[in-house]
Amino acid sequence: MYVACKVRENLTSYEDRDWHAPPKGTTARRATQSGLDEDGMLVA
Repeated sequence: MYVACKVRENLTSYEDRDWHAPPKGTTARRATQSGLDEDGMLVA
């Protein structure tokens, strides 16, 4: 189990309690073979 919290500057009310878009580059994605090769990762 985990808990996700939204932390934002200048929050003045609780009106916006819905999901938000995460900052670019902060979400996981499936690794590509070229990306694994660039990082020197070997997949057995």
